[in-house]
Amino acid sequence: MIKVVARLGFPRLTRDREDSVVDYPTQDWTTSSLFDIRTEDFSTNCMDWSTSGDRDLLDIANRAAAIVLDEITNGDLEAAQQSERPVELTVIDPFIPVHGLAELDIGLIKINMDEGFMRAFDEVGAPKTRRTRCRQLTKEITSQRVAIWRNEHALIKQWAESTEQLPLEGTRLVHMFHLMPILRIWDGRDVVDTNILRTIRQQKRDLKPFIKERLKIADSRDSFPDDYKDLYLQWERHDLSHEMKNIPLPSTPWDRLDLGHLGAAVIPEEKPP
Repeated sequence: MIKVVARLGFPRLTRDREDSVVDYPTQDWTTSSLFDIRTEDFSTNCMDWSTSGDRDLLDIANRAAAIVLDEITNGDLEAAQQSERPVELTVIDPFIPVHGLAELDIGLIKINMDEGFMRAFDEVGAPKTRRTRCRQLTKEITSQRVAIWRNEHALIKQWAESTEQLPLEGTRLVHMFHLMPILRIWDGRDVVDTNILRTIRQQKRDLKPFIKERLKIADSRDSFPDDYKDLYLQWERHDLSHEMKNIPLPSTPWDRLDLGHLGAAVIPEEKPP
């Protein structure tokens, strides 16, 4: 018998398994880029494709691209199983497409790599009696990390955009075109919503039990990347070196966060989970 391990870059739309991504609840982390296939493009439960829905041309194009990729993949997998010699086919495919074709970031790539690591263990190394649960935990961990990354990204971007509005550097005179940004900062309408950090902390607390359960079920470090503790103790990675150049981001999400007049609230230091 020939043993074949197929590693896919996108989820499959059609599956016989109960853990299909088609019916898996997803969160809205759309990018709205042309040909940027998104999570919901592989789903049917969260999009209204009727004529009364709010889908636009980009949505239709991305959905069509997802279907074409799925058809090509299914054709290749079926061809492998129709070999003259018996074939034992193992498919390692992602449940959650972390980023689309046009959205690349070091943080999303890391999450995607970790999902691939877990999926490989799900199909090859996990105990057969616990394989279904391992698959479910892979989906929970990956989707939660993407949601955390999005919130962290939003916090950093808000911070960067607010600091860019500061018109004073040393003794430089204020330019008249800076008057409106100054007024917006003074009246509190343009401050950073630091309360996002509270959401991030809660999301990381919710993430830890999934990680611990997976490690306990598998009873093997091969079930998870070595840096698994960083997923709930540290920031996710972000490709925002320019925006973060002058931003004194706390070393961890659990440290005190105070942006002064740029922040909506002071978030005190908190004990990690």
